[in-house]
Formats: sequence, structure tokens, C-alpha cells
Amino acid sequence: MDNIVSVKLDSRYASTLGVWQYDYGQVLRITGPELPPAVEVQFSLDEKSGETLSRVGTTVDGVTEAKIPDELLTHSATSNYRIYAYIYLTDETSGNTKYEITIPVRVRSKPTSPAEDPETDPDLFRETVVAVNASAERAENAASSATESAASAEETLIEIKRVTDGISENIENANTMKSELSDMINSAGIEKKELESSIGKAGEAKTQLDNSISSDGEQKSTLDTTIEQANTIDASLKDQIGSAEQIQENIEQIRKNKDDISLLNEDLEEVKDKKITKFYASNQGETHLADSDNGKIQDMIIYGRSSQFTTTGKNLLKYPYIETTKTSQGIMFTDNKDGSINVSGSATGMAYYNLYSNRDGKRLTLASGTYKLVTKGRRGCDVVVNNGVTSAKNEGTFTITEGHNEIYCYIAIQEGLTVDETIYPMIQLASSIDESYEPYTGGKPSPNPDYPQEIKRVVNPTMKVCGKNLWDNFKTLSLGNVEQKNGTYIATADNMQVDITMKSVGARPLLLKANNAYTFSLKTTVSISSPKFVCLRYTNGESNNIIFTNKNFVNFVPKRDVEKVGFILYESVAGDKVYDVQLEMGSEATYYEPYTEQSVQLPYTLNAIPVASGGNVTINGQQYIADRVVEKDGVFGIERNIREIHTNTKTMNNSEEYPGWKNVEGISDVTYYNVDPVGDSRKLTLISNFTRATFLQNNKGTNNILYYIKHIIGYSQSELIAKAIDVDMYIRLQDAIFEPLPGDIQAKLRTLVTNYPVTNISVTSDQLDGYTVFNYPISMANGWNYVKQQLGDTRDYIYDMDIQSAEAYVNSEYAVALTELEV
Repeated sequence: MDNIVSVKLDSRYASTLGVWQYDYGQVLRITGPELPPAVEVQFSLDEKSGETLSRVGTTVDGVTEAKIPDELLTHSATSNYRIYAYIYLTDETSGNTKYEITIPVRVRSKPTSPAEDPETDPDLFRETVVAVNASAERAENAASSATESAASAEETLIEIKRVTDGISENIENANTMKSELSDMINSAGIEKKELESSIGKAGEAKTQLDNSISSDGEQKSTLDTTIEQANTIDASLKDQIGSAEQIQENIEQIRKNKDDISLLNEDLEEVKDKKITKFYASNQGETHLADSDNGKIQDMIIYGRSSQFTTTGKNLLKYPYIETTKTSQGIMFTDNKDGSINVSGSATGMAYYNLYSNRDGKRLTLASGTYKLVTKGRRGCDVVVNNGVTSAKNEGTFTITEGHNEIYCYIAIQEGLTVDETIYPMIQLASSIDESYEPYTGGKPSPNPDYPQEIKRVVNPTMKVCGKNLWDNFKTLSLGNVEQKNGTYIATADNMQVDITMKSVGARPLLLKANNAYTFSLKTTVSISSPKFVCLRYTNGESNNIIFTNKNFVNFVPKRDVEKVGFILYESVAGDKVYDVQLEMGSEATYYEPYTEQSVQLPYTLNAIPVASGGNVTINGQQYIADRVVEKDGVFGIERNIREIHTNTKTMNNSEEYPGWKNVEGISDVTYYNVDPVGDSRKLTLISNFTRATFLQNNKGTNNILYYIKHIIGYSQSELIAKAIDVDMYIRLQDAIFEPLPGDIQAKLRTLVTNYPVTNISVTSDQLDGYTVFNYPISMANGWNYVKQQLGDTRDYIYDMDIQSAEAYVNSEYAVALTELEV
């Protein structure tokens, strides 16, 4: 019968597989740390209160076993519970708890004859443990004492031998004369034997002489052969040289070869000072570096970029609607200020929300034609459009004829229906194929003077360099029901929640990119079979909870960009622990690595203008003229390629037909980048929040006039002045302006390093993420493989060596070739 409950202690807390209630004779087997021969194991049903039952654990060959008290397994519980085992190390003067082990117990029906387990006297028990360990120590001391006694005995024997040797010396002297007489007799016998030996050696010498004579004959034969070969070579050389003139030419060639060899030696001496000790690669804009080595980031550039929401003008359902946020018949209608309506609640009666109503002055007028009603996000509600002659419900087309141009449109919820959805209603021409939602902008493309669109930029960017683990176990929690101690999460209630809202939505700010593979893993005292969830909140407000059971990790690929993350462990109870949480890129759970971070914040704005060509950076296929953080002549600074202009149309002072500004502050003293001459004017490279029209610059005299053309922008200067539109313009400079950064920021940028084996880089900001390129160190193996590819070398090499050996190895055979490659 299998009565062993195994656990490996690789940290302070550990958990076993579950056992059944009413099991008995169960033995807890512990591996991992080296425990004493006898150790006290304390068992309890309560982690933080109550008393414990102590049992003796015995250690043999690094494996400790202790019997689990039967009475804890016969506990009269009606739901799953846990037994806690504490490894308690004691000596004659002290005791301390070293490890905690959790044993999950699953409840079952009670058998008729449960086993009993006698109680043990705690004092007698502890005395026994101390006595056993003391006995083991005495045994070790006895062995040591025996060794010392053996050494002492050996010294005594040596002394006795010395005295005995002195006594024996006199006896030996007495026998000396007798021995000398015997020696004389023996000497005569020895001389006879030596004579016989000499005769034998004479025979051996004769044999060696015969062998030498034979060998001389062989050497003579070999010499004759060598002379013949020399004569042959001599004849061949004479044939090749042929004459004294040829001999002189050969001498000249030898002299030239010597000169070439001398120059090559000089080149090799120069190469010795150019050893490759690190290979570097470009990140090429990538933020996840799976091949990085420990080392400094070099040649770093941080670029700005811009983004502006634009529309085609296809949405003809005018906004704002005639009704705003309201509650009706148990249903809450919320105007989200972007044309969408959130509908939530349970309808106690028929509930309506009027976008436009069938009342005078409350209807919407459309030109004659065929239209399409599009209602993205609708699930249970109905959206209806009607002009009294024709109508459409939810997704459908309708036709407006002359004289019936006024329509009404509403949202309806049937009585008893429970809903929670956000509807994006839109009316567009039936001929328009694209049904993606865009807000109403007057039926015209935007930005336009009536519907300006904000230009988002890289504002106050922070560059962050992390290792492979994206989850910081020491970060202060925003929400949850856990206590945090030294990177371990300890549940304070059932169903542990870490950075989770009341609606089970992730709450920790953490940016994950759509369509990238990630792996979330953890260690816990909770049973591996319990359901666990990673909770994601997407940047569009939607959420997704990913379940994993019977394992402590999960792989996932977010369908959208993620902005917040959290996790839940169901079936956990107060006191359960979670530790070594790791979130990493990739589809494999790797060994745990603590979170590391370096960061530098730049309290500046980096602007950019999208262009069709001539940009200084390309991001996701789009070229930009961008401000950038760059190092010049050993100084980090911002290279300004864009000038910001913030003004208002009410300050225009040019002319009615050419609305614009003369001598805008900060403009007249700057030369801007102009292309495509048009008369006396030139077009500027710019982006604006209130128009897509071409922006022109006139350089007559000292006046610098920025203006549009009336028939293009659609309004005269006086009309624009009356509108008083706040204007944001970003214009490309003809010549860049370099602004050095403060010394402390420069120092931080220079200390940024990558990590082995994985580095994650981000440049986040208050609006848009920045874009960075740099060179970073890669491993000797990866770098050498690149060099091999350039050289066409297909041989395999061994890289399992110390760094000094690797450097010497890489720089040996291809020293000259390597200096000619940029890696």
C-alpha cells in the first residue's frame, strides 16, 4: 500500500499532493535540505492558532520521514481542509521553525472503524529528540576520540621501538667480528661469480658487434639511395632554373616575398590591439531581446512620433443627440461623449432612448438617397430608424425620397430584458462598404475647423530596461485580499485575489502587446488542482480571464493591447501563499528570475510629422520627421527637428482670401523646411489639429507669413477669427536645433545595460510610446555564428568555456577578417 506523502523543500514554504480524510498510517517524506538524524515535526489543523502534535522525524541518507498523526486525518470536517506541518529544529537551549508544509485533505464519508493514534507526551518527546541528536553527536565525538587514541598509541609504539633498538645495538656489536669473518669467506665466492658474469658479458658484446656490422650495411644502402635522390633533384632544379638569368629573377622574387611577409607581420601586430571582447547587434526597434548579454547599451537614439485621429465624414447620424444620459424603466442610458451609448440594467417596462424623436424640431434631416443603419456593439437592444414611409431595424438599408427627408431614430429594450452593452449607432450611405464606426464630423473629413482632432505625441517619456520577468513581486498592491511580505502574497481571506477589482478585472498597470505570446507562472501552497485565473484588461476597456488548472502556469496571446493585469486563485483559504510569480514573453515557462528594472524619465516632449518620404525614422512602415534624443560629440541632448506653434484663429492678420498669420511669435526668426515652390510661396511640411489643408510660407522681405487659401480651407479669415479655434501646428525646421540634456539625465542614459539572457525595453509616455534603436551586446556564441556566416565557415565550435578562453578562441584564426566586419 502506498502510504508515502512526499514533498521537496526548495523554499521556506511547500505543499504536498492531497490525502483523503480517514486515511491512517500516512508518512510524510521530506527531501531537499540536510536535516538532523532526529528532527521534531509539529502537526496542526490551524496555521496561526491552536496547538500542535509533535512527531519524531528520522533522517537517513538525506531523506526525512515522520508519521502524520491519525487524529488529524480523522478530523470531523465537512469540507476540504489542510494539515500544517512545521519542521522544528531544537537543541538543549533553543528551538526554531525552519519550514512550513501544507497537506491538503479532501473530505469523504466516515468509515465505521477509524484508526486511533495514541497521544505523545510533548515534554518527553522533545527530551527524546534532544537525546537522540545528543547521542548522535556523542557517537561522532567517540569516533573522533578513538582516532586520537589510535594516534597516541602509535606514538608510544615508536618510543618503545627506539629503546629496543638501543638494546639491540650492543648485541649487534658483539656479532660484528663474527660477521666480518663470514664476509671474507663470502667475498671469495662473490669474486668467482663475477668472473663467470664477465665471461657471459663478453658473449653479449660479441652479439652486439655482429648486429652493428649488419646495421652499417643497411645504413650504407640507405646512403646510396639518398645520393641517387639528391642527384635526381639536382637535375630537376637545373632544368627549372635553366640559366643564370632565371636564378637572378628567383632571387628578386624571394626578396619581394620577404617584404610582403614583413608588411603582413605589421598588420598582425596592429590586429593584436583590436581584439573582439564583445559582439554587438542592433535592436532595429525591437523591444524584446531574446539573445542579449550583460553589457552597456550603445549608440542609443530615442525618437518621437505622432498620431492624429481622422475621419472620412461617412457617419451622417448627427451628434450630440436630443437626449443625454438618463434612466428609464430600470435601464441606465449613458452618453459616452463619442457618439456611443452604454445600455445597462433590467427593464421593468418598455424602455426607450431617443437619438432623434418624431416631433417637430427633434428630427434629423437627410438628403434623398439610400442609406444603411449600422449598430456595432448591439446584442439584446433594438435600434430603429423611421421616416414615416420606410424604416430599418438594427442592421438594414432604407431609402429617403423627396418630401420625406426627416427621420427619427431610437433605442428600445423589451420589458424583462437584462442588458449591459455599448452601442455605436451610425447612418451612412448604402454605397459605403466600410462599416467600421467613426464619430460624426459634420459629414466631412476631419480634422476640419468645425471638428479639430488632437495630435498625440511622446510626452514625458520614460525609458525602462527590464529582465525577462515583467511581474514585480515587491510592487505595492492596488487591490486584493492578500498581505505582502518579502515578495510573497499571503491570503487574508478565501479565494486569493492579487491586483483584482470587485468585478474580477486586472488592476495592475502592465502593458502587453496584442498577438504576442506570454507565459504566466507561480508557486503556491494551494493545491495544484485548484482553478486559477490570469485577468486581463484591454486598452479598449474590455476584459478577459484566462483559466489554468492542474498546473501552475498558463500560455496566452492577447487579442488586443493589454493595459492592466491581475490573478485569482480559487479554493484557496486564508493563510495560503503565492510566491515566485513570473510573467514573461514566449510560450514556455522558464526558471524564475526576480524582477529587475532601470529607468530614465525625460521631462520633455518629442514631436514628429508623418511624411511620405525623406523622414529620419520609419516606425511600423510610416516615415516621420521626428525630434530625437541622441548623443553628439559625447553629449546627450534633444535634436529638435520640429517647432511647435500654439495660437488661435482670432489672432489671424493676413487677408480674407489668404487667411493666416503674419509674424507669428517664434516664426519670423526661423527658417523652415520648404518644398515645391508655388509662385512666391512655398509649401511647408507640417501637421495641424484643425485642418488638412496645405500650409504656405511667404519669405518676401523680412515678413514671414503663414497662410491657407480660402477655397481650400472653406472659410474666410473673418469667419475663422469669429470661430476662435485653438490651433496646434508642428512645422519641420530647415536646420535642426540641439538642446543638451541635464547632466544627471545624461549620466543615467549612459548606465543603461542589457541582461543575460533576455532584456525587455519600453519607452512609455503620457500619450504615445516612443521608439528607440541602439546596439546591445550579444553572447560570444551568437556573435561568432554571425561572423561564421559572413566568412562562409560551416564548422561547429564549442562555446562552453570561460570568457577569457572564448575571447582568445574567437580572435585567433580569423583575426584579420574580423576587423573588416561590422557585427
